[in-house]
Amino acid sequence: MALTEENAEEITVTIEKEIHVKTVTRILRDGVEVSASIHRGSFLPGDEVHNQSATTQSIAALVWTPEVIEARRLKALEDAANIGGLS
Repeated sequence: MALTEENAEEITVTIEKEIHVKTVTRILRDGVEVSASIHRGSFLPGDEVHNQSATTQSIAALVWTPEVIEARRLKALEDAANIGGLS
């Protein structure tokens, strides 16, 4: 009765360069799935991803150029100003 664990990661990058990560963990007993769990996370340009998988870190390094990070920062400021104007 051997237990094994399998992990699968699905990573999506949106047009706004957000990174969405879905990780599925399956526990198998003698090759038959006995448990599964799903964890989802999302990261905006400039977010810290050092504790994520090497694949997620590599994608962030590739798509989050300084220009993309600055555009996201300006968008966040614009959104905050618009919310403040509604009060």
